[in-house]
Amino acid sequence: MRSLATAGRFAFTLEEGLPLTDAERGRMPDADTVWLTPLAEMRALLDQAGLVVTWQDDRSAAHRAMAERLAAAFSADANAIAGQIGRRAPDDLVPPTGCGASGWRPGASASWRS
Repeated sequence: MRSLATAGRFAFTLEEGLPLTDAERGRMPDADTVWLTPLAEMRALLDQAGLVVTWQDDRSAAHRAMAERLAAAFSADANAIAGQIGRRAPDDLVPPTGCGASGWRPGASASWRS
């Protein structure tokens, strides 16, 4: 049974990278919602399904820049946040040196067709 019409389009966003380690999962809130997949593995699965990649766009730099800005803003508000919840939350949520400490992994957006 086909879910995609012949010559139809299928698009999705992929958080590409090696699967999270146990240590990374332990530090990440809602880690069960993050399933990084190596790009080569995803391309192989799409090929096995008969899909052909027609477009791919890497947005890693923009995603990293935004994550770093958010981490910096969160860290800048650490005292105010701690005053509201009674502990220094950024120590629990933000690595000491920002996003890079957690081993930022690139992501990609792509479009495939059948």
